[in-house]
Amino acid sequence: MATADYAIIPRLLIPRYATWYAGFAGNAIVLAYTDRSRHAAELTERNWVDLLLRPGVRAGHSDPGRDPGGYWAVLVMRLAEGYYRRPGLAARLEQMSPVVNAAAKQNLLDLLKNGEIDYLLLYRSTARSQGLRILELPAKSTSAIRPTRRHMEQCRSKSRGNREPATQF
Repeated sequence: MATADYAIIPRLLIPRYATWYAGFAGNAIVLAYTDRSRHAAELTERNWVDLLLRPGVRAGHSDPGRDPGGYWAVLVMRLAEGYYRRPGLAARLEQMSPVVNAAAKQNLLDLLKNGEIDYLLLYRSTARSQGLRILELPAKSTSAIRPTRRHMEQCRSKSRGNREPATQF
């Protein structure tokens, strides 16, 4: 079995269906952009959250209910709130970086490449394979912090239902 969310294995499969598991690959969420992205020359590891909150900046991510990358993008925004110690940051980031309504990941990438959107939170491997510029987010704000059960459940509950309308570009 392969999964983008390794946390489900011990919770759902062990001990009834499996006795062990091993992680064999990994990835990270990055902020992907192009030379045409608004304020790209100013983007740094320290200011990325403030840049995404600027008026006129168009950012987004895939649907967390349909794509594990979207699920992890939402989780990264929530982890950033704790990392930067800014209450309410996650909600503001989620508002300014909504789900982008596209049929497939390639469509999201086309929106970014065509300049219709400025930034996407997505897997590093996807960004690299498409030749996009990337900002590696601070490790402690993403993969170095193990998401708490509360973070995981908040993301799961949002991705299951009560979805807000996706943003179309």
